[in-house]
Amino acid sequence: MLAELKDVFDKMNRDRYAIGYDLNREYAQISYCKIDSDSPETLSTVEGEDTYNIPMVLSKRRSDGQWCIGADAIATNVIALPGAANVLKALSPSILFVCISAVIRGYFNGMKDMSATSASQILEQIFKCIFTIGIVLLMATYMLFPDEETKAQLLAAGANFATSIAT
Repeated sequence: MLAELKDVFDKMNRDRYAIGYDLNREYAQISYCKIDSDSPETLSTVEGEDTYNIPMVLSKRRSDGQWCIGADAIATNVIALPGAANVLKALSPSILFVCISAVIRGYFNGMKDMSATSASQILEQIFKCIFTIGIVLLMATYMLFPDEETKAQLLAAGANFATSIAT
């Protein structure tokens, strides 16, 4: 059985690559190596040249030419709503919470205990409603906003943050 397993892994590893990246504040480098090779190769940003550093940016704003990374870049160039950056930042913690709740729910589903999953979903929806209404009301009542557009953006971010923490 061990020999058969080794053969399966050998077949899987043919023509496969290991990919690595190096990130720092100014640049990134991407390298790859064929699984059965000893020498990695680094991707050049210009074909035929030894230029390996990729600037650590995601995109450039069309309006002012400023480089953006993360939520700002996605909001500006992918969604085309620069004001959505705060909403995306507020949603980012939900990645952790959604993953944890999915693992826990999956465990109980696998154990064929659907009562735990259904109870957690009901509680999640109740807390989402309470937190979203509460945080938006608190922000609208006690925060000063410079203009209506900023107010709408920050209230939307607050509502999304409430949804994230209630997950």
